[in-house]
Amino acid sequence: MRNQKKPSFDDRQTILVVDDNHDLRETLCLFMESFYKVDAVATGAAAIEAINANHKYAVVVTDFALGGALDGLDVGLAVRKKSLTLPIVLITGSESTHPRILELLRLPQTKYLGKPFEFIELQRAVSAAMNTASI
Repeated sequence: MRNQKKPSFDDRQTILVVDDNHDLRETLCLFMESFYKVDAVATGAAAIEAINANHKYAVVVTDFALGGALDGLDVGLAVRKKSLTLPIVLITGSESTHPRILELLRLPQTKYLGKPFEFIELQRAVSAAMNTASI
């Protein structure tokens, strides 16, 4: 039997969830709060503001189509400007062959998860992204 110390509630890492769909964003937060501290925003502009406000996010989970002037690529570029190693998990129902999605996926430390997905798949993708970033 291994004796592993589980992280306390306050020791959990913080992730940023970016999705313009209120119901999905709230549901993602409810699920992910079992594993991580979660900040959530609805727009690309709010995401970039949070990223630039010196928050120490372990992962940024973003939808691609954010229903505003800025999309997931803009969020990804802001992440890369701030950090080369901060993982991005792109969640989208858009075609993975869309040119801006392909450009986003070329950024280092970026993973793709197509919608629809099971919540546990998202948790696994976030966990894998964290593990890859810490190597």
